[in-house]
Amino acid sequence: MKLSIFTDVESLEKERHCWDEVAGNRVFFRYSWLMNWYKAMHAERDQLHVLVAMDDQGQWFGVAPFFVSDQKLRLLGSGNACSDYAGVFSSLEPELHKKFVELVSDYLAENIRLDGALETIDCIELEGCGKLDETADYFGELLLAHGFSDHETETEGTWKVLLPDTFEQLNATFSKSMRRKTKAARKRLAAEDTRVEFADRDSFENLWPLFEALHQKRRHFLGQLGCFADRNFAVFLKNATRELLDASLADLLVIYKNECPIASVLLLKSGNTCMMYQSGLDPDFASCEPGYQTNLAAIEYAISDGLKYFDFLRGDEPYKARWSTTREAILRRKYVPRKLTSQLKHGTWMLGRSIKNYMTGLGQPDSTSE
Repeated sequence: MKLSIFTDVESLEKERHCWDEVAGNRVFFRYSWLMNWYKAMHAERDQLHVLVAMDDQGQWFGVAPFFVSDQKLRLLGSGNACSDYAGVFSSLEPELHKKFVELVSDYLAENIRLDGALETIDCIELEGCGKLDETADYFGELLLAHGFSDHETETEGTWKVLLPDTFEQLNATFSKSMRRKTKAARKRLAAEDTRVEFADRDSFENLWPLFEALHQKRRHFLGQLGCFADRNFAVFLKNATRELLDASLADLLVIYKNECPIASVLLLKSGNTCMMYQSGLDPDFASCEPGYQTNLAAIEYAISDGLKYFDFLRGDEPYKARWSTTREAILRRKYVPRKLTSQLKHGTWMLGRSIKNYMTGLGQPDSTSE
């Protein structure tokens, strides 16, 4: 097993089939997801630095999808994309997978030093790793053994529910008030004036603008810009979804009432899990509770597809807990090499963070005051 380094899109584009053979059906590792993100979202000075493990015949076994940005080594799909469960990945059995992770960590420790190929790197940042991710834990342990220091921050959580054979079995686990909500949602979905449309290759271009508009309409109602205000993000997500739809790893559904679109949801399929990546609804139809309709339709779709889990992904919105979910924290992990300049920069960052937290605490109201 040896490492090869890819630093340009053109070289990777020629090998995308090899990449996807390693990623398999793990959607956040797919070439369509990560490289469409990079093409649309990277800054001008960013530089790809993808590490690939392969044999002497050129067969790929593992991918560490990094890029260099502002003297940091980061994972593709970081930031706006919310690539949950991110990290380095391989198609290897557990013990050989560990060897791949060791190969990557050894390479980084060797090359981030002062006279190495990555000497300008002051920090390795892994954003979007699950707290239960054993690969991320092992990778961190190896970096610490190489003399790196670490800092971990919890961002938000993902919310996953184990799916039974039928929705009725899941519904029985809900509270009484929640069962009333799902009963009403089912009745509305079955009404003659309501229909659900799933995108296919022919209808995708017509349904995508509806999805964008519904998402933005909901965000604006909440006083937020909405992610599609960033047109680079909009280009990334549309291109990635189109390609994943062709690979049967994504679905887009729109709910209509009297032929008026009232709600939509983008679903990603990863292994044995259906993920709700993004949704939108029209606040003008709030009395119809379209959110419950989309969640019900999405979960029933996942059950009918024989999937084991439904994952609402990152975000600690209160409604997610009502669906008998279990939360997993999503982390941002930073690893700082044992270089004086890197340690000084990290120390300055930590001091600024402490001051900010202290000042924020001063601004909080006294919990005993009226």
